[in-house]
Amino acid sequence: MITNFLDKKIDTDQYTSQLFKFEYETKSLVAKLISNFEKLKEFEPNSGSRGFSKFTFDLCSDCRSFEPDPDLRDDFELPEKQLRNGVKKTFLQIQEYS
Repeated sequence: MITNFLDKKIDTDQYTSQLFKFEYETKSLVAKLISNFEKLKEFEPNSGSRGFSKFTFDLCSDCRSFEPDPDLRDDFELPEKQLRNGVKKTFLQIQEYS
């Protein structure tokens, strides 16, 4: 998804839609895990993934701040170029986890 966006194989709308779908699915899985106490007791997160959720938060936060129309954009909203730059920066940080 991220590489397709950065390589301009998908547009901003497709990227944000896919990212928000990923966020929803992740939150749903966490909710299921929390509601199933037996599975929660067995759950052992990978210690190398500590802090990784910050990347998803940053990506989603930037998408929520995106406003393509310069006439509607306020000081706290991002144009597409700034969104792409933020995605690229976060993607490079994610690569360090690989």
